[in-house]
Amino acid sequence: FFSTNFSSYKLENLRNVSSGYEGFLIRQGNSPWPDNIEMLKFNVWFHSRTIVHFKMIDPVIKRYEVPIEIPAPPSDAPGYRDYQVFFNYEPFGIRITRYGSRETLFNSIISSAPLIYADQFLQISTLLQSKYLFGLGEGSPYASGGRRYTYWARDQTSINNSTLKGEHPFYINVDEYSKNAHGVLFLNSNAMDVNVYPTPAATFRSIGGVLDFYIFTGPSLEDVVQQYIQLIGIPTMPPFWALGFHLSNSNYKDIQNLRRTIKRNRDIGIPYDVQWSDVDYMERWKIWTYDKYLYKDLPQLVAELHENFMKYIITLHPGVSNRLSDKYPPYDRGIQQGVFIRNFIHGTLEGSLKPGPVVYPDFAHPNAAGWWLKEAEDFRQVVQFDGLCLDMNEPSNSVDGSTTGCTNNKLDRPPYVPDTAGNGKLEYKTLCSSALQFHSHHYNLHNLYGLHMTMASRKAQDQTTGKRTLSISRSTYPSHGKYGQQWSAGWKSSWEDMRYSITSLLNSQMFGIPFVGVDVCGFNGDSSEELCTRWTQLGAFYPFMRNHNNGNNKASNPGAWHPSIQRLMKEAIELRYSLLPFMYTQFYLNHVDGRPVIRPLSFVFPDDSMTYDNKEQFLWGTSLLVSPILQPASSNQDSKGYFPDGLWYDLFTHAKKESHGEFYKLNSSLCAINLHVRGGSVLTRQKPAVTTAKSRKNPINLLVALNEDQTASGELFCDDGETL
Repeated sequence: FFSTNFSSYKLENLRNVSSGYEGFLIRQGNSPWPDNIEMLKFNVWFHSRTIVHFKMIDPVIKRYEVPIEIPAPPSDAPGYRDYQVFFNYEPFGIRITRYGSRETLFNSIISSAPLIYADQFLQISTLLQSKYLFGLGEGSPYASGGRRYTYWARDQTSINNSTLKGEHPFYINVDEYSKNAHGVLFLNSNAMDVNVYPTPAATFRSIGGVLDFYIFTGPSLEDVVQQYIQLIGIPTMPPFWALGFHLSNSNYKDIQNLRRTIKRNRDIGIPYDVQWSDVDYMERWKIWTYDKYLYKDLPQLVAELHENFMKYIITLHPGVSNRLSDKYPPYDRGIQQGVFIRNFIHGTLEGSLKPGPVVYPDFAHPNAAGWWLKEAEDFRQVVQFDGLCLDMNEPSNSVDGSTTGCTNNKLDRPPYVPDTAGNGKLEYKTLCSSALQFHSHHYNLHNLYGLHMTMASRKAQDQTTGKRTLSISRSTYPSHGKYGQQWSAGWKSSWEDMRYSITSLLNSQMFGIPFVGVDVCGFNGDSSEELCTRWTQLGAFYPFMRNHNNGNNKASNPGAWHPSIQRLMKEAIELRYSLLPFMYTQFYLNHVDGRPVIRPLSFVFPDDSMTYDNKEQFLWGTSLLVSPILQPASSNQDSKGYFPDGLWYDLFTHAKKESHGEFYKLNSSLCAINLHVRGGSVLTRQKPAVTTAKSRKNPINLLVALNEDQTASGELFCDDGETL
């Protein structure tokens, strides 16, 4: 914050235009930051009845702006709007309120937090309507006062670190009294901090781009999410098989061990649709290859999976080996087509990943999609993969910046560095910010790398397979759900991480990425029988269920445990398979209009204040309440679940609870999965089988849970599960 007499910008020549307002901002006085921009063009667009958009740009020198597809505002403003816009002329500030109630949607009129617009430091602040704040990043368990959120994609494993792989500067704020909600998107892909204060207020600080904001008026939490998703792009529809159980490991070591793992789980009857391979299947970790010694009959194994109605997913990282002693077509063709990221001074930027020295594709390059398609087509003629896992695409790098280091220019050494984990260096575990890509420097495009890799992979698979597939990315940015899916990586095998996983997945629903999951039983460290059982029971209700762990740790797949634990895990997965018609319908509704697949309780019961701090329960759709057991038996704590007002039926016994907003003790026996159906709902179910292909042949039955009026309703969507 600055002193209250700090001079910022003055608004001049403001005028009404058909789509909103336009004017100019003229800087007043001095600034502590170099290369201040003296004059800004300021626009407000009435984008729709529920969305208002404002932006500040340099009218003289064109600055980088985020290159994602956003619908253009109408040439004429809508006649009726849910918001009003006010201005403070000097110092400049913009205040957007809800029409009628005057609730704050955005208010930058804060004397101690002025607008700053320098070449490499942009700052704007807003007052918040209340402390109830949702969103602001993959790893945050509901945004809260007194915290900093940093946006610079990084290869990190701790969920408590603010710099993770999903970069989503979007939040939802809820009025404490009216329970009206609104959303704010800061459309900027440069490194940034968002500081949230107990005031309540928030400050946005970016080191580049422009100040570009969209405000969504709601008024319900779900309305905000739908308005946001309609703007950035409706999520893609997953294939039906993708809702089945996935199995993976970071290192199966060889084809024999992979076969043993498959057989062990098949022999005990685990429902199981998708087998994955991590980078261990590759020849010396080179993408678009397989090891013909350790995995010599991999094509045959994949054919066998297909014969048994199963699917196969391979992992790719972005690094392309540039060992000049090798004949390696992906590298040779990439060089010919000029698709690799270049050093600032000369030559192709070289980093390091498991293959050793690597170069990195610029997936936003016009030639990149065609090059990637060619590699996918050639490899799929040998190994018939059904989906792609896009790993390490922050992008990750084993050396900081490049094998030759980075420059000392202003892109690699900016005057302000957000609170990253790299000791003030943006290049820590990634690429030099000065690196050259087709559209701009990596400084601007870094946070979009995962999105661009996903877009190229989606296009390649659409053309190669002609069916719905998966492009599951580790790194994401707004609009990602339109093209692919996400897994949240690097979770420890701990009770704390299992608890936090719920919030991470609920955040992704708000960001328009419905098909998302974390590694069931955790990735890092050995899981205990009890923890892995509880996590499997919880994971059965993740949108995306995959057991994946570090190959250096004890195996956690269901077949690796004692028969008594195998039975409990099998029951949990069978329960998921029995509900797949209901779950698939939720994905269809999300694909149609952006309704979240899973929801925090507050989305369905916004008038109930008790739901806002609930981070340990969630709903599938609006009908199925999931109340997992999230602490070990040794904690000697009673597990309780909150039941909002209404009728709730136990899914298994059909016992009825008539709640008036109360906590009830949960069944905490190790075999228990606490699921309750909301009165007034109809669930669609099928008898489970060992694959989704076989389950889908079974009759669909209905579970009808009547409400107080003795009525109920539900929805069912059916298709072939794979057509684009």
